[in-house]
Amino acid sequence: MYLRGRVFVLVEGNKDTWFVSSVVYSLLKNKYRQIRPLKCSEVKDEVIEKEIRVSKKIGSCLFIRDMDDSPCTPALKSKILAKFKDLDMDDVHIVVKEIESWYLAGANSSIEKWLKVKLDDIDTNTVTKEVFLSLKPEGMTQIEFYGMFLKNFDVEKAKARNESFSRFVSKCAP
Repeated sequence: MYLRGRVFVLVEGNKDTWFVSSVVYSLLKNKYRQIRPLKCSEVKDEVIEKEIRVSKKIGSCLFIRDMDDSPCTPALKSKILAKFKDLDMDDVHIVVKEIESWYLAGANSSIEKWLKVKLDDIDTNTVTKEVFLSLKPEGMTQIEFYGMFLKNFDVEKAKARNESFSRFVSKCAP
């Protein structure tokens, strides 16, 4: 099987990096030789632009960003494309609503039992960080909580529960 060069994945913060290093890596590992996340919040835009150009010459580039309070996905994509000229529309993936919605969407049955919630009854397309963290048991750190979801992530459940995750998988890891 032929593997492409590397894919450079631009993300916002730590939780996004963890998600890429675990879930996105498992989805793309048979497609690329190297999958490299980079937190945009830690580097200057000029460095990001350079990394985008280099990555597109030897592989691919993905930009994953939360929708947050943006009015719509196309407007946010346009804003990103205006800022980073070397990105194409297909490089940009918007998480609706925040990365925590993808974490929650992929929870398997053991997480549901542990949290004592039925996740099929929750619209993960509207989940924010605050909603996600409201499920965290007392005494558990945020790192442990996020880690539990990554260890028990079910891609098929996530695709069924979250439209933006399903779109991301269909475009990047068909």
